[in-house]
Amino acid sequence: MSYERGDQIYMDGEESDAIYFIHKGEVKLFAENDFYFAIFKSGETFGDVDAHCGIPRNGTAKVTTESC
Repeated sequence: MSYERGDQIYMDGEESDAIYFIHKGEVKLFAENDFYFAIFKSGETFGDVDAHCGIPRNGTAKVTTESC
């Protein structure tokens, strides 16, 4: 999948049904107050802990640079 800058991949509290692998680009995880608390870049994964544990998403994932 490809995402453009500003796209939202998932929202805080959503069901965890996927793990994301970043081929290129950057994704930030944001708290409720719109403060980011994690950055993921090319070659990294995210969403794995939530998906493996079967818990709702912790944070909102937003694309900060064109990503795929």
